[in-house]
Amino acid sequence: MSDAYRLQQPPEPAQRPGPRSKPFIPDEPVAEQETPPPQRQATGRLVSLDAYRGFIMLLLAASGFGIASFARLPDDAAVWHRPINAAGKERAPTDAEAAARQQWWRTLAFHFDHPAWRSDFLPFPATESATVSVWARWGVSFWDLIQPAFMFMVGVAMPFSLKRRDEQGQTAGKRFSHALLRAIVLTLLGVFLYSRGAVGTNWNFTNVLAQIGLGYFFVYLMSHARWWLQGVFVLLILAGTWYFMQVGYWQWTGEPVPDGRYDHAAVNADPTKGEVLTGRFAPWSKNDNAAHALDVQLLNTLRDPNGTAMADWRAKRKQQGLSFGERLQAVGRRLFFANTDEFVFNRGGYQTLNFVPSMATMLIGVMCGQLMLLRLPPGRTLLYLLLGAAVCLALGRVSGTYLVPIVKRIWTPSWALFSSGYVILMLAAFYLLFDVLPFKKLAFPLVVVGMNSLLVYMMGQLMRPFTQESVVGPHLTGLLQSLLGTDPELDGPLYLLRDDMFGRLIEPTAVLCVFWLIAWWLWRRRIFVRI
Repeated sequence: MSDAYRLQQPPEPAQRPGPRSKPFIPDEPVAEQETPPPQRQATGRLVSLDAYRGFIMLLLAASGFGIASFARLPDDAAVWHRPINAAGKERAPTDAEAAARQQWWRTLAFHFDHPAWRSDFLPFPATESATVSVWARWGVSFWDLIQPAFMFMVGVAMPFSLKRRDEQGQTAGKRFSHALLRAIVLTLLGVFLYSRGAVGTNWNFTNVLAQIGLGYFFVYLMSHARWWLQGVFVLLILAGTWYFMQVGYWQWTGEPVPDGRYDHAAVNADPTKGEVLTGRFAPWSKNDNAAHALDVQLLNTLRDPNGTAMADWRAKRKQQGLSFGERLQAVGRRLFFANTDEFVFNRGGYQTLNFVPSMATMLIGVMCGQLMLLRLPPGRTLLYLLLGAAVCLALGRVSGTYLVPIVKRIWTPSWALFSSGYVILMLAAFYLLFDVLPFKKLAFPLVVVGMNSLLVYMMGQLMRPFTQESVVGPHLTGLLQSLLGTDPELDGPLYLLRDDMFGRLIEPTAVLCVFWLIAWWLWRRRIFVRI
């Protein structure tokens, strides 16, 4: 999504000369035209950053490879009862073996779906998990880490982007305006994606692109500070969020602090799923928190629930007409008040205000990006990343025990720290594999996607049904049958593409292959969609 660092490939022979033209040679340091200062080190491209971003985009575009949907197949689905090949002979599985198969996939599917509310879990099965110490709850659903990783990588890329633009001679004003424009465009893209299928523009800001856009410009301003000051900003953002949600909003409005006793069903909250909290954590319950209350006010000001806003304008036009200025205002009112549905709650409990604590996630990414930009010896870089991950995990677990629950859906301060620990560990792993160990070539499929991450994300959001129904279905089914060695007539109930067999896994994987081929074609032609 970012143009933070250029593709590490040789330029075309007919490259236009210029004072800043520098050829790229794979796996070699970038040659400077002028002798660098003694303390400056010539640097090569960090493959890990593109690979990390490409990995996250692949998972999103593939919708988790359909694993969560596959695991929800009923007990009598053919896939659980397919024959077992033992000693060269096939036999039907016992009920216990079929149940074991299903349970294995359901255990895996836990990491490809979002938990109902709280995001910290035991990393091991326990018969009575309620009796296990809360300090053991350091496990997390992998799917919960996708959005933090997405936002974290935006922050990691920012120092590289700023450095490149500075080397190009861009003024501070131009960088400032570019950051502001990028923030606006990302926010509008998020609204656009949220409005799919709506009668009018649905001004809702919980999509990941909108969340990044709302916080991007502020993170850009903070990215110029020293690392220790950025750390202070992270703590201030998280402490301010905690105070506002726990105390501040209720003091400001004079409303009573939530105590967990509210109409749960009216706002799609289920106490049996842990979505309703009590005691000191009660202000963090699903759709009974300060961020939800703000959304009810904010989003309904961008709607026309009573249907009177535009009716008044139309009545005035019939009576006396509208001036030019009033017509311009009417355009804005049609844009913002086209939605006549009253906003009552978000079904998943996501809120617009999530962007504030998520700025801490992006800012932690900025700090990691600045560390990697130093080009320290690999061992030291890895050590600092691991130390940062350990600090974030420890702070997240401590704050999640005493101050605020670890909840991804409303991006609690403890979740911002807890998830940052995990995404830093993921960055360290990619850095070790693709920038330290000799596995750089293995990153190529991920780099192709990472260089066009915004485009791949948009394809996954907008083109998945079309690709599945109009490309994979009519044109690739025969190829898949040949590759998989199955035939609908010969295999019948065991035909692999059936919905109750492996179809829910194969179809999204085939769609992902189509998206990857598009990204590869664009990569070969040096076409990258950027903001």
